[in-house]
Amino acid sequence: MTNMRRELRGTIEELESSHEARLQESGFDEHLIKPPDLRKFNNWLCDLHSRTC
Repeated sequence: MTNMRRELRGTIEELESSHEARLQESGFDEHLIKPPDLRKFNNWLCDLHSRTC
């Protein structure tokens, strides 16, 4: 379970950083457009996994 969380956390950080990089490349102000809140999704997914296993 902890390995899965570590993997998800790494994936979330990669997605957030790539999203920010794309915004900077395209000239958008990062304060105007925020990345999706993937941490809420991660918590939901871990909760779902713990209930089903």
